[in-house]
Amino acid sequence: MVGRRTRNHTSRNSNLHQLVHLAVWICTLVVVAGLFYHRTTQIAMFGVVQGRIFEVGTTCPGRIVSIPVSLYQNVTEGQTVAVVNILRDDHLATEAQLRSQLETISAQIQHLAAQLIPTQEQILAETTRSESTRAENLRRFAADVDNARLRVLELRAQIETDRMAAAALEPDIKITSKLVEANAVAPIELERLQMQHKALLAKIEENAALLEQAQQNLHAAQQRLESFAAMTLEHSTADYAVEVIRKEIAVQERLMDEVSAQLEAIRRQQAFEIKAPADGVVVQIAMDVGHTVDVNLPILRIAQANPTDVIGYAEEAIANRITAGMQVRVIRRGPPPAICTGQVISVGPVVEQMPVQLWRNRNVPQWGRPFLVRTSGQMDLLVGERVGIKRL
Repeated sequence: MVGRRTRNHTSRNSNLHQLVHLAVWICTLVVVAGLFYHRTTQIAMFGVVQGRIFEVGTTCPGRIVSIPVSLYQNVTEGQTVAVVNILRDDHLATEAQLRSQLETISAQIQHLAAQLIPTQEQILAETTRSESTRAENLRRFAADVDNARLRVLELRAQIETDRMAAAALEPDIKITSKLVEANAVAPIELERLQMQHKALLAKIEENAALLEQAQQNLHAAQQRLESFAAMTLEHSTADYAVEVIRKEIAVQERLMDEVSAQLEAIRRQQAFEIKAPADGVVVQIAMDVGHTVDVNLPILRIAQANPTDVIGYAEEAIANRITAGMQVRVIRRGPPPAICTGQVISVGPVVEQMPVQLWRNRNVPQWGRPFLVRTSGQMDLLVGERVGIKRL
């Protein structure tokens, strides 16, 4: 009797547990169905993040000297992204004219040096016995100054000439390097150009050191002359020939200053730095160093950083429910997932084909009404990224 009661009690507990499990499953299904219904009753749409793509180029033809940024690098507004040598006919003509002037100055310097030495020797030889040693020394100090001035001029002219020659070789080296990589020319041709360029740079560096020493020598010679002149009486002598040469040296010094100033101005104009128009990311580098660029050819493209606009598309069935001013939620499914609020700014007037990335099936085109959403900027969106849109 007791055993029968125990079996009945166990059977009732088992049935009760089964009913509880069944009730939990039913409640779960009801909740899931309710959530699914709630989701389907919302306006669920998709959109593509929009952002400006800046095409960076030049305003006049030129040759690319350097591109100091790399692909997919973050850049800031005002950062140098390319350096271009401007190719202008007037610059080429001016350079040719200045090169001719440098050659003339160099020739004139050699002529003056050839005249100065015998003239000085002649004056010293014609010095009468009555002249004091101090007057003779004064001439010698003045001769040291003249020779130092000529040496400084000679070195300046040579340095400028070599700089122009080295600059003319640089584009040829870059272009030849590309041709060697493409097996279009023999590597020995590139090595020859590089050796010429290296030799010119070494010569410029050597002459720059000599110029610095020559300027120091000139300064020292001028100080010696001034000190000696201050402590002795000048003798009235017929040193007119040397004075003429000295005046001509001064003329060549002024000409050299003018040529140097013009060359420096051309270098500043040629080395034109192109700046990033806005903060962003380099998404394409269309050209390389050594290429010639025109006004209609972009050097690189920069995608806007932190875009806030989304172009959404509403299917035809719900197209009329989208209105300007509507509050929406922009959803990125991740990773990492993120949500931010936004507002519909404007709605397109026609139904048009959606971008391929928004089609449910890549082989079946979809159509929708476009609208512009401006987000709160709380998400780190990427230009071209696919996001979801729901009405609040």
